[in-house]
Amino acid sequence: MIITRELHIAKQKRSKLRAVYFFLAPFLLLCALEVMHLTYPKAAEACFHSPYYPVKIFVSYLFLLATQSLFYTVTQSSFVANCLNTILMFAPAFSSEVLGRVNGNPLLPSDLLLIKNAKDIASFASIPFVWSAIPAVLLCILSLAVHFIICRKQKKGLSFLRRVVLGVIGVSFAIASIHTLCISTTFRYSVLPKMGVQISAFNPIEDYQANGMVLTFFPRIGDLFVKPDENYSEIAINALKYKYEPPASVANGKKPNVVIIQNEAFWDPALLPEVSYSTDLLSGIHSLKKNTKTGTFFSPVFGGGTCMPEFEVLTGISTSFLSASAYPYTQYITSETPSTVQAYRDNGYQTVALHPYKKNFYNRSTAYPLLGFDKFLGIDEFESQEKSGIYVDDMACVTQIISEFENKTADRIFEFVVTMENHGTYKTPRYDEFSFEMEAPTLSEEDYMDLLRYSQGVYNADKAFLALAEYFKNVKEPVILAMYGDHLPLLGTNGSTYVDGGLVEPAETFVSTDHPILYETPYVVWTNYSCKNLELAPRMSGYAFGMSLFLATECEAPWYFGVMEEFFRKYPAVISLAKYNASMERIQQFADEDAQLVKDYQTLIYDILNGEQYCVKHWNLLE
Repeated sequence: MIITRELHIAKQKRSKLRAVYFFLAPFLLLCALEVMHLTYPKAAEACFHSPYYPVKIFVSYLFLLATQSLFYTVTQSSFVANCLNTILMFAPAFSSEVLGRVNGNPLLPSDLLLIKNAKDIASFASIPFVWSAIPAVLLCILSLAVHFIICRKQKKGLSFLRRVVLGVIGVSFAIASIHTLCISTTFRYSVLPKMGVQISAFNPIEDYQANGMVLTFFPRIGDLFVKPDENYSEIAINALKYKYEPPASVANGKKPNVVIIQNEAFWDPALLPEVSYSTDLLSGIHSLKKNTKTGTFFSPVFGGGTCMPEFEVLTGISTSFLSASAYPYTQYITSETPSTVQAYRDNGYQTVALHPYKKNFYNRSTAYPLLGFDKFLGIDEFESQEKSGIYVDDMACVTQIISEFENKTADRIFEFVVTMENHGTYKTPRYDEFSFEMEAPTLSEEDYMDLLRYSQGVYNADKAFLALAEYFKNVKEPVILAMYGDHLPLLGTNGSTYVDGGLVEPAETFVSTDHPILYETPYVVWTNYSCKNLELAPRMSGYAFGMSLFLATECEAPWYFGVMEEFFRKYPAVISLAKYNASMERIQQFADEDAQLVKDYQTLIYDILNGEQYCVKHWNLLE
């Protein structure tokens, strides 16, 4: 009897220990995540400086406990639940560490929409060694090992009634916690700010530094769900039709062929004050004087996110009005969508998209036909697959552009091209020789070579554009040829090339959104005829750029383009971190007198991407 009693007491103690460890395991996991997170530059200062740090830790702990409770309800094993919880939470935390050091942004929920392209995305950047992951991993392994030892002799499970009760409690706790942190707008916009937790739409790295992964990643899941527009209705959309003047068109206009090139990471590195070149990298473009306009393209992204500026160019929609860090092709383009591509096609153009890479990247293979492209050629369909380094070069794109033009199936053609030659990473040797000499005494040897390889790509892009212009000079049909850079390249580690090159001020942590200049690339538009109605602002975002080119064709436009034109004429350059008005003044917010215009523009965007598309249901060019 004594032995039996002692065994019973021992079992009770072990049972209590397992119960205690069930609540301790999420805390140990949080400690592991914090060990990794607090080593990020300025993170410790930002975290401990906040008087709400204990509250943030407690809320993060409750969330980890809730997810573990959910796993326990499903698996009926506290150890397995701990394993699943550790894997689920460690993966985004480690990814945030890596991404923060690579491009200055942590992992966000919208990034998961591109999970199928993860392998390809990883190949574009050099993954830095994150030493803080080692103690974090060791702490996780230790926690799991102790948990395994505690649970290894557990043979008899709980009674059915206890399982049901604990299951109900666990699921209820998990649902309440997940809804509160991930979905609830009240908690996000009213409670979290009182805890010192900011959910920035354009500077998430500072949120990550101050709050850690849990309070940076999970509250943003709500961004994936589009909020209904309170002003939206068929009546509201029809009212816009009579409120805004439709763009002017010419019945017998020239209707020129249009070629738009989104050149990968196209930028002028000569803008780095501490870097000099023996020749002008953009000499070809600069030699085009007649019928040529140049300016600044204001991109919504830095170092990646190629689909964002191209979406703006093809739709006339500013991504600044979409959910933070949304990927439109995956999140919004799920059915036939009104666009400038559709407008070209409705005016009798053949519409062709060219991209010398995998067609499904960024979900283009699905999105492009829905935007109105008749034809989409990926790398496998290119006539020339000549490479400069690791990607198909820009001259191969020139060959394909000319081929599509000469074999077009309509009187006019609209071609949209996304190049690949100068895509990062720039660490792999690409060129046997260089066409210029570069001096950059302030850069490290590694950053010097990366910049040199990138600069050769810029040089080649310039020569490719000049070759196209020379070809179209001898074409009798009118042609508009345009090119812009989608974003600045990802150079150096923690922005070292831009800092050491003298373009931006040094800081303990490189945050791209602190420097609007890192969102400015060049644009150039050349025509083989005198296009007097081509109006381009000195600084333009993609939505204004693409719409301006379409209006210059003198084609008939759908009535809703009038709303878009009214907006971009007043605000030609808008991204999340900065806005510019027609006078090229940087402003903090839209003018009060334009409040209704902004609302109308937003309502129109909602109708196109999330609503019933009333704006095109009654539009017919033949009416």
